[in-house]
Amino acid sequence: MKHRKTIPFAFLFGLMGFTASCRSCEEDSAKTTSRRLPEAKEGSGGEARLAIPYFQGPAPSAEAFEVISISKGELESILPQSRRAGSWLGLRGGGAEHQSPGNFLCRLETIFRKGPVDLGDRLLFALRHRQSVLVLLLVAEPKEVWIAVHPPPKGEDEELKASRAVDALVLLIDSVAPHDCAYSIGGTEVGVRNGEWY
Repeated sequence: MKHRKTIPFAFLFGLMGFTASCRSCEEDSAKTTSRRLPEAKEGSGGEARLAIPYFQGPAPSAEAFEVISISKGELESILPQSRRAGSWLGLRGGGAEHQSPGNFLCRLETIFRKGPVDLGDRLLFALRHRQSVLVLLLVAEPKEVWIAVHPPPKGEDEELKASRAVDALVLLIDSVAPHDCAYSIGGTEVGVRNGEWY
């Protein structure tokens, strides 16, 4: 007489537990597909930093933004009231090229065919994101470049709108090769020469 092989109940229960655990892992993985930067920290000037998600997709065209004609006095007034999104390096990652003010400024000049406003110790571009109507302030200092949002977002929906606008801008900046240009920030010479930033 043939004996049927039986599967121990302990093995079945263990298999059920492993399957449930795997499903839980898949759910957790799906939830964390859109990574976020660390929680907001205080930036220079007291601006709270946005936590920017990494959105995937093609870079937008330059027409997604418009350069705003704004006076030096107006910029000095609204900059302290703006919300700092983060540095170019922190927003997208990368290497030393994402810390270079010259690389940053020459890319912006390549895209928008205009130069920044000189605030003495920093140079600044003011753009309006057409879809969200938010103003993005692009600030170049001798050793750091960063982006701020005006007016400061309030609530989760506005945070997401601002995050998408900033991320779209960073994707656009990263998508172009800078042409040669030169600027001075508080006496520090920066720019791109023969394709090399300095």
